[in-house]
Amino acid sequence: MKGPYAGDWTYIFDVAWAGGVDASVALQTTELYFNGKTDDIKLSTFLGFRLGLDLAVTVLGVDFGKSFLFTPGKNGLFDQAVFGIGASVGFGIPELPVSGNFNVGYTSDYKRQNKEWREFIKKISVKK
Repeated sequence: MKGPYAGDWTYIFDVAWAGGVDASVALQTTELYFNGKTDDIKLSTFLGFRLGLDLAVTVLGVDFGKSFLFTPGKNGLFDQAVFGIGASVGFGIPELPVSGNFNVGYTSDYKRQNKEWREFIKKISVKK
């Protein structure tokens, strides 16, 4: 990360919903790019809602893939948006020569997620 928060980090919680042509498990790495000013980058820049596309080719039962993601910026479009390009390796069922999915996800940091879970549990808890 560049800018005033360079070197800052956090644990993240990530969940995604996908629709595709197979069921698979993969290890994925993604490089993220921010199209705003360097001074505007902070950890929260990379948290929140995102859209993704994963494509893979199967060779000898192993899926090798590329992934692309987009997180809208402040105005909900391209200003101060985050783009990502990644690579993955995994296994899928059935073994198709080509597979892929479109996905929607949400990323939260560990501290925020713990707070959100505590608030959720408090809301659904029965009071005596």
